[in-house]
Amino acid sequence: MALSLPDPDTSRLPRSPLELVICQIRFDKRLRVGEAPLALAFHEELGGSAGPYPQLGDIEGQELVVSGGIGIEPQAQSRASTGWRLSSETGDWIVTLMPDHVSLETTSYTTWEDDFQPRLKALIEATAKCVEPAIEQRLGLRYVDRIRELELTSIGAWRDYIAPELLGPILHEQLGPAIAGAAQQLLLHVDDHVRAGVRHGPVSNDESGYIDYLLDYDLFRQGGRPFDVEGLVSATEQLNLGALQLFQTSVTEQLLDIFRTS
Repeated sequence: MALSLPDPDTSRLPRSPLELVICQIRFDKRLRVGEAPLALAFHEELGGSAGPYPQLGDIEGQELVVSGGIGIEPQAQSRASTGWRLSSETGDWIVTLMPDHVSLETTSYTTWEDDFQPRLKALIEATAKCVEPAIEQRLGLRYVDRIRELELTSIGAWRDYIAPELLGPILHEQLGPAIAGAAQQLLLHVDDHVRAGVRHGPVSNDESGYIDYLLDYDLFRQGGRPFDVEGLVSATEQLNLGALQLFQTSVTEQLLDIFRTS
């Protein structure tokens, strides 16, 4: 059954708890991604040394290759693959290009419409032009929120800020006070094509001594389809709205009011 949630409030939160946003697109393998001329062309498409990602460097990843056949015992071996990392001067925006995927991540997220989405669209267009993938295999958009600023000293204190249905046993009259840690993972059926992985729970902050709360949303679609720029841009917009709906459903209005204050 598809998920049905209220329309989200899309206004910016002056005190957003977002710590990390990542969008990754996996595609059919393009081995020439490791070649320097392609990396330079890709970098130029994104503005080059005068653009938002002036720093360019090569990186190595590992992939698992399994060989075999009918009646033959599979053999697995690890093989290095070469890709590229482009980053902002401060390192808070990173583009990663590997032979089978491209990603955009930031620890300095502001807004979707004015910042992340335009960067993502430019990245998709540059990938289509320089890498020329034929098949989109997986599209994922992940938001990681860590709520730190409330300075709560007990897990049970989160009852005023997180939806009670998510807190579960933390609210139990007898068990709740004895809970020292809790974590939950959910897999949600958003619609016929999109799924959402949700991880959440209280997290001890060793530096401050307070109890933070983690809300981690990974919305994705998978299955081969043509690598289409406009289709990908439209799909990421829907994933973004879905993540916002999930966040606003997970927390109380009292917490949202705190985030809305500047």
